[in-house]
Amino acid sequence: MSRQIIPAPFRVFVYGTLKRGFSNHDYFCRGVTKIEEAVICGRLYTLTAQIPALVIPETSVLACGSLKYAGDRQRQQDIVVDQEQPSIIDTWRLIHGDVLTFTEPERLARLDQLEGFHPPSPCLYQRVLSPVRLPSGEWLAAWVYTIGERVRGHLVPIDADTWEDGITLGVGLPS
Repeated sequence: MSRQIIPAPFRVFVYGTLKRGFSNHDYFCRGVTKIEEAVICGRLYTLTAQIPALVIPETSVLACGSLKYAGDRQRQQDIVVDQEQPSIIDTWRLIHGDVLTFTEPERLARLDQLEGFHPPSPCLYQRVLSPVRLPSGEWLAAWVYTIGERVRGHLVPIDADTWEDGITLGVGLPS
């Protein structure tokens, strides 16, 4: 009897159209092995096309993504996230989303394509490794798409901790 070796997982934090129940989830996230609620330290914005965008503190970037998926998988596995994260909530928010777990590098390639991540060219979004917190209080490293250099001047802030489809530009979530 041969044992099947399951590759180490990729974890990706999603906060917009890739979350459960949103427009890109069913098509791009089919086959994920696990979905967990999580939060990340950052600020939400929307692009003029009502597409969500996230900014995180520079100190939260543990590594920058590449198109070498085996290396990115290893980088994620090698990083030990400090369970006592520094308190930076005074100037940042805890943004709610989902952590998707999967094992196939092809899925990460498809997400990169959707998010316009194609280094070394200027990208719509950049993929970085950052600490995210699960409801249990555990911090782990997950890839997240943050705004790239192509959109820095085209952002409208959202006064919210959760992105919802159809947010009115500059107003935030309805009360």
